[in-house]
Amino acid sequence: VIFSEIFRAVVIKDVKEFSKKVENINSNNKTVLIKDAPLNDKGYSKFSYEVASCEMTDDISIRFYDGNDKIIPIRYTDGPLVPENCYNYAVEDYCNKALKTDGLSENLKSLAQSMLNYGMASQNYFSYNTNLTPELAEKPSCNSSDLEPYKLSKSGSVKGISNPTASLILDSKTKIHFNFSLDSEYDINSFRFSCDGKTVKPVKKDDNTYYIEIDNICAAELGDFHTLKINGGDLTINYSALSYAYQAITDVSSNDALSDVAMGLYNYYIAAKNYFSD
Repeated sequence: VIFSEIFRAVVIKDVKEFSKKVENINSNNKTVLIKDAPLNDKGYSKFSYEVASCEMTDDISIRFYDGNDKIIPIRYTDGPLVPENCYNYAVEDYCNKALKTDGLSENLKSLAQSMLNYGMASQNYFSYNTNLTPELAEKPSCNSSDLEPYKLSKSGSVKGISNPTASLILDSKTKIHFNFSLDSEYDINSFRFSCDGKTVKPVKKDDNTYYIEIDNICAAELGDFHTLKINGGDLTINYSALSYAYQAITDVSSNDALSDVAMGLYNYYIAAKNYFSD
């Protein structure tokens, strides 16, 4: 079986395409049947494996199996057999190749560089594989004035709702949580909630706290604001993923590692926005 690779950096993920002749794929204990995988315009089955920003140097190990669970020998596109029939690939591999290949667009190279920088900052902040930081990564940088347009805004109030705020969840799929507390004498069903114009239902976190989640925010949309309205706008919160970054670099209690993540996130957004607007 000979396969090719593609990568689309809408979010930090590793995307691969495989021949339809393969029956299933095992990747880091995740098994996918080719018959269940979507096809691209070339008729190849596509398998996506998502990674968090701090996992950019992690190898994704892929093996192919036939219908009898027997390993199928695989080859690189130029012919040689893959050692031990196990192909390893990391986000860093793609970024390094993009940076070292002549003729690619400068926007793609900027995107690849920003991904490595953001990945290194995340590894340091989360103390994850800090001995395996990307070799071409650089320390991210930006000014607080760059992020000021993205700061959180909040207006109004609703009796019975307290401590309304928002936060960012950084895992393989970037998420925003709108958080609030419900006063004990009130019923959550007596309030109306909408997010970006759509009716939503809060998720209970513990006895009196709730959250509303905006998930799967791609890189080119990290600066897009999401609006939570309670009771038709009596209480309104506007927040983007970069609102978190602004707070991180302007809060005197933030450490350098968190500030680097925030700056890396902003640089990644700008690079992705430029690349996908080409």
